Amino acid sequence: MITTLIPLLAVGTNSDIHALISDVKRFIMYSRSTIEQAPLQLYSSAIIFVLNKSLVRGIFERSTPVWLRIKPEVQSDWDNLLQALAKPVKRVIAIAFSSSGKWLASVLSDGTVSVWDVGNGTVANVLKHPNKIEGAVFSVKEDLIASLSEHQVRIWDVDTGTTLHTIDDSFSISAIAISPASDRLAFALSNHTIKLWDIDANSLLWTFSALTTLDAAMDVMAFSPNGKVLASRLNDFSIRQWNVEDFGEAPIFIESPHRLYGNFVFSPDGRILGSISALIVHYGISLRDTRTGILLRTFDTPDSTLLAMAFSHDGKTIVTVAAYIDVILWDVEVGIAL
Repeated sequence: MITTLIPLLAVGTNSDIHALISDVKRFIMYSRSTIEQAPLQLYSSAIIFVLNKSLVRGIFERSTPVWLRIKPEVQSDWDNLLQALAKPVKRVIAIAFSSSGKWLASVLSDGTVSVWDVGNGTVANVLKHPNKIEGAVFSVKEDLIASLSEHQVRIWDVDTGTTLHTIDDSFSISAIAISPASDRLAFALSNHTIKLWDIDANSLLWTFSALTTLDAAMDVMAFSPNGKVLASRLNDFSIRQWNVEDFGEAPIFIESPHRLYGNFVFSPDGRILGSISALIVHYGISLRDTRTGILLRTFDTPDSTLLAMAFSHDGKTIVTVAAYIDVILWDVEVGIAL
């Protein structure tokens, strides 16, 4: 309920009320485990461990038991940490957010995927895979999640945690992607092919060939926002784009003079494909026309090791994340940092 209140109070509301509601949310997220396990100890446990400048502490601190005279030392104010999810028993090898940020999937080394409700920090479902899982992706509609193991892909229902389909292959699977409409699944294989799967019919639609003789695996894949184009990256220097509506159409080859790193992303209208390249002494961003593969512009990012990039919802801004530099915003039209 608190999460629902905050956006309603964001506009045209007394700033003090908005600050209090926001502080209540931080308090609940910070003290959730204590409140759930021992709600009657709220004043003797949760309140005294919350930050000194917390508005909730200021209001209710007088309600702490009188016998509690020595109180622990705590930090002064809230920091950037919103919430720490329960520490898993096994090692986390991959994570994935759903498109709206409602769900978070954590892939564990024991072959399970925990689907977390980000709003309250609880595990909604645990997906148990018989083999070691190497990654997982959500569908844009957030109704499906696909998990990837060496020779198998499983498609799960996010709400119920049940397995909808199991797809096996004799070749190693290196990457997966779900179409925006949640009706198709693409997975890349070690024999330089991509299989396009009809999720509703649970059948193979088409097999695409990467048309390469190099010993290079396809390590990243993505559908365009309208679901008509599928792009895959070989971990050499190239990206292939396929028209998934006209299977007979030849793919568009996007060759790069430098090795490609991180992820690649489509603009919201699907007309631009952005990728990260490792240049001689630094990294750069390349934007290409998805219909022709022609290079539109490049952004030079000296003194930074780029890890990932994303477009804003209106497609006018690109955000990049670097290893040793803060997040940078770029103007797409002119290619300069904002």
